Amino acid sequence: MPAPREPQAVTVARAHVEAWTHHDYDMTGLIQFAQAVVPGSARIIASTGDDRNALIMLTVQADFGAGQVTLPGSRLYLLDDDSKIKSEHVVFYAAQ
Repeated sequence: MPAPREPQAVTVARAHVEAWTHHDYDMTGLIQFAQAVVPGSARIIASTGDDRNALIMLTVQADFGAGQVTLPGSRLYLLDDDSKIKSEHVVFYAAQ
């Protein structure tokens, strides 16, 4: 039995996470946050979605100058009719 096809929005969202966690980006706001992310440290905990919506739960390692910390977070994506990211909502939680 073939494996089920991953929904389009989940595929796009996973690719986006891989890109920015490897510092492959060109958006000013993303650069300011993502510079602290340790390249390649993203670990996707769970993902779900359909062809237009995706929810990714993940952790990344980041270093804001006082040593590495683990940041758990989630990202909610909405794709447009051309399968491009129309909107993204990001929540990260950091505590000592």
